[in-house]
Amino acid sequence: MGRKTFEAVISFDQWPYKDTRLIVLTSKNLQIPEKLNKTVTASNISSPEQLFKELDGQSINHIYVDGGIAIHDFLSAGLVDEITVTIVPILIGKGKSFSGLLPKDLSLQHLKTIVYDFGFVQNKCKINK
Repeated sequence: MGRKTFEAVISFDQWPYKDTRLIVLTSKNLQIPEKLNKTVTASNISSPEQLFKELDGQSINHIYVDGGIAIHDFLSAGLVDEITVTIVPILIGKGKSFSGLLPKDLSLQHLKTIVYDFGFVQNKCKINK
């Protein structure tokens, strides 16, 4: 997750990631709240490929990427197998697009759609490689 996304998420009433290990990608100094010190770490790794090398051998089978810039970087590096796009009934006026200026078009295969009563729509797709 990118730093700006992390800073937005820590303002939520509840921490949505529970006990999930979280790595915040940042080039700046980041203060992690004490209550999250056991699960959240900051990393100044400059590329998704470097992060994969660092995590290699740690028995990790699944990585969840969040935040516009982080998602863009992982997509551009070809390191994403599936993508879940959640449509929220709010038009956000600021933030970074996850798909802006990708090096090439990505072909997707639709896997499933979930519609929630409170207005969210989630589309899960496989990225064709």
